[in-house]
Amino acid sequence: MRVTQTHGMGVDSAAWLSGVLRGELPFGHDLADLTVVTAMVGDESAATAAAMTAHMLPLMRAHGVRYVQVARASMRDEDGIVVLSDTHPSDPSRRPDPYRMVMRGAVALSEELYAAGTIPQLASRTCSHKWKGWVLDRWAEQEYDGAPRRHVVGFAAEETRRRDRDEGYSLASPGKQPWYPLIEAGWDRERCLAELRRWYGIEWPRSCCGFCPYQAGPDIARMIHRWSAEPAQVRAAVSLERNARAINPRMMLFGDRSAEQVARRAGLGDAVAQAAADLDARPAELYEVRRIYRRRGDRRDSTGRSWVLGPDPADKGRDVWRSLRAIAAGSRAEMLELLAAQQATRGGTIETVDGAPRLVLQRAAPPYPATEFYLAVAVAGATKQRPAFDELWRWVHHLDLPRQLDALGAR
Repeated sequence: MRVTQTHGMGVDSAAWLSGVLRGELPFGHDLADLTVVTAMVGDESAATAAAMTAHMLPLMRAHGVRYVQVARASMRDEDGIVVLSDTHPSDPSRRPDPYRMVMRGAVALSEELYAAGTIPQLASRTCSHKWKGWVLDRWAEQEYDGAPRRHVVGFAAEETRRRDRDEGYSLASPGKQPWYPLIEAGWDRERCLAELRRWYGIEWPRSCCGFCPYQAGPDIARMIHRWSAEPAQVRAAVSLERNARAINPRMMLFGDRSAEQVARRAGLGDAVAQAAADLDARPAELYEVRRIYRRRGDRRDSTGRSWVLGPDPADKGRDVWRSLRAIAAGSRAEMLELLAAQQATRGGTIETVDGAPRLVLQRAAPPYPATEFYLAVAVAGATKQRPAFDELWRWVHHLDLPRQLDALGAR
């Protein structure tokens, strides 16, 4: 039976692999059948790379364990994945790659977020699925072609709910037999941290991007420590968030707190200032930002050529459509100057959130559906719009909502 560990480079993955190779956790297979695979997102901390280089690579090398590093070939799924390194390639025409860390591929998650003008969302793990899960699944398809194999998932003992969700997904993949050995062994996160500290004498770093929104919960003290040790992580988080908030002021990395607020309270104001300089150095565009706040229950009509309103004009649905259209390009300073000049011809109100001005031309308010429209300056390349956006925008603007409300009330 072949065995694969999807190695996330964090505490749980490092604890299981170290425990097996050090003979302190049961394995029950030949190590020649074990392959360790990491999907590289491209925005990991230097501390993760250092811990992997100093401890995991020598351990795998000493036991002859195959280590594969993979990544997205581009932001498009159609382009598939690339193998960054493989210490024991199955292709006999290739020489094995050395045991070394390749921390990013051709593209990184942060580039996609800038291109979309957004940040990771607390409500979902979309970025983790797209940049890790999807990549690992594509590699497994190429490597195993549906053949049976045990798939090690490094959930700690307290993560039984994550195991239950993952199990159904894993079993749907041909040949994949999920295995949760840390849960079986009763090793929770604190036990994993303690064992790694005993073996290597360090606090094993959390594996995540510096702008990951999930790190500011109970683990926020460790995040502040990481940020203090690596100001580049603060700069990445703050500049990414500032760019997203220029397009949508509601975009705060940690839900009710912005990355900038957290950094300043932690005494990391210098890194915040450097983040602003990083953002100023990027090519910028002036965007028209439009949103449609749909009414709950609205839908296409039976002909597919128009729309039907939901029943309650005060009930805003969760489906918000957004359009970003660049109308000018240049340096950030040039685009900010142009934004201010637009007020003279278009009217509106200049509002500033965390140093990012926008020219508000139309605000959204009930009854729904409702629209909003403003101009904003953000990093170049974020033009994006659903195919049917203009059609829905025109339909909403042609609605005589008071008449529609009267008609609904008459029923």
